[in-house]
This record gives sequence, structure tokens and C-alpha cells, in this order.
Amino acid sequence: MALQNRLLIATPQVQDKSLQQVVIYVRSVDEQLVNGIILNKPSQSTFSDLLKMKNITFDNQTLNERFVLSGGPVERETGLILHLSIESDKNPSFKGVDISVDQMLEAIATGNEPSGLLISLGRILLETDRLLSELMSDNYWLIAPLCRDVIFDTPHSMMWRAAALSIGVDFNCLPVYSGHA
Repeated sequence: MALQNRLLIATPQVQDKSLQQVVIYVRSVDEQLVNGIILNKPSQSTFSDLLKMKNITFDNQTLNERFVLSGGPVERETGLILHLSIESDKNPSFKGVDISVDQMLEAIATGNEPSGLLISLGRILLETDRLLSELMSDNYWLIAPLCRDVIFDTPHSMMWRAAALSIGVDFNCLPVYSGHA
């Protein structure tokens, strides 16, 4: 099952409160762990706070006030920047996203902001076997292809529903229970 470079969308059946209504960009998958970034949970930090933490000077009021995502509980001090791939900037058809780490912060601070930009502190790691079980038998997750509009143009508060609708799923039309035949 191909999960890398896809979106994981929590269904209403997810029991873990920290994962309810999340949309996760799956960065990588190996036999043990799925590495991703939660895309729709803003943190209490702003971009300005992140730059101060990294000792970077920056004076762009619009970007300074932008909220940083809470990408997950792992490496919360690491700034991860999700942005359009270089090919996507040149080609109007969506090719995907890239992840940059703290080094990109300095580029942004000097005015070299990439197209499509989400800034996150931390990432999420999920056990591969458990996730596959939750996908196959528990109906906890939906898998969607990357969608530029959902990732970069949808407000965080609407992303969960928009991601599901991008694959034809309307959570308002689903029963609140699941079963197995």
C-alpha cells in the first residue's frame, strides 16, 4: 500500500483525541515507522516566535504573524517547512511538495519565500503495522493523493473536511459507527 507522499485523513472513528480530525502529510514510510506532519493543527507559536528561537532576524509583519503548525510531538524544536516542489513552481500541474528543515528559515527571512508554504514545529511518527491495521480493518483513516488546493489554500479549520471531499467523502453523510462483515 503506497502511503508516501499521500495524505492520511482521520475518520470520525479515530479514538485518540490527539489524532481526531487530523490531516497528515506522509513524508516517508519504512517497515517500522510512518513519518509525517500534521497539516491542520495550528500551534500557539508564530513564525516570529520560531525565528527568535533560532536567533534569526526578520522584519515581515505579515509572515511574522503567521501561525506555525503543530506538526506532531516529535522534535518539536525543529522547524519543518512544507512547500511546493521546484518543478511545481515552474509547471502549473501539481508535482508535489518538498520538506526543508531549519536552513530554509534563513532563506525565507531574506525574502526567498518558496511558493506554497506551511511552517511546522515537530512531526508525527506512527507505527507502520498499527497504521496498516487501522487502515485495513478499523476504518480509522482515509488515504488521499496530495492536493495543492487542500494543502496550501484551505484554512486549517476546514482542511479535514476539504481533504475528505477531495476524494469524494463527505463526513456529514457517514454513519457514526463501523462494522465488519
